[in-house]
Amino acid sequence: MANTDEPTEWLKVRLAETLADGRHERASKNRKQIIQAALDLVREGNPTPNAAQVAERAQLGLRSVFRHFKDMESLFHGMLEEVQELVMPIAAQPVTGDSFAERLNCMIEIRYAVFERVNPYQDSVDHYIITSPLFKKRREMEAQFLRLQLENALSAVQDIDPDTVEAIDLLLCYVAWRRMRNIQGLTTAQIKTIVTQSVMKLVS
Repeated sequence: MANTDEPTEWLKVRLAETLADGRHERASKNRKQIIQAALDLVREGNPTPNAAQVAERAQLGLRSVFRHFKDMESLFHGMLEEVQELVMPIAAQPVTGDSFAERLNCMIEIRYAVFERVNPYQDSVDHYIITSPLFKKRREMEAQFLRLQLENALSAVQDIDPDTVEAIDLLLCYVAWRRMRNIQGLTTAQIKTIVTQSVMKLVS
């Protein structure tokens, strides 16, 4: 059986490397108010609130926003750190099971729990990823972790060809889930059934 803790440890190390220094600043009450205001606005359907909107929701002056954040990109980075703290206990769970079917079920449960929680904030990420190296780095890190997690699970499958691995990777990714969830209007349970059946057919 593969080392199911390997992707989890990789994730913890990579995430630690991306965190900024200065925990006392992150603990600032006003800073937390500003981040929470941005999170609330995004969750309510405004993916890119401006500083004035955030300040109004936080019940703080506009200067307070820029006292804690040099620009809106850094504010949204702070917002992502908050979301990261929310999903880390879920994402860091090891994928367990003796068979690939068991590992697949465990992996999907973990991924979809994370996807549901980050889904409201992805339009904001998409907006900033075009111009922000930091956001691009985060997206690449997430993709690397999910790929490592998948390869670990696939260690239970004999003689799987590279093209099949790529197809499974696509089926299990956030973009596929997001399309089915947000555009096709499927429930998470429906998506799980469709994806599980499709992956099992590919490895059979």
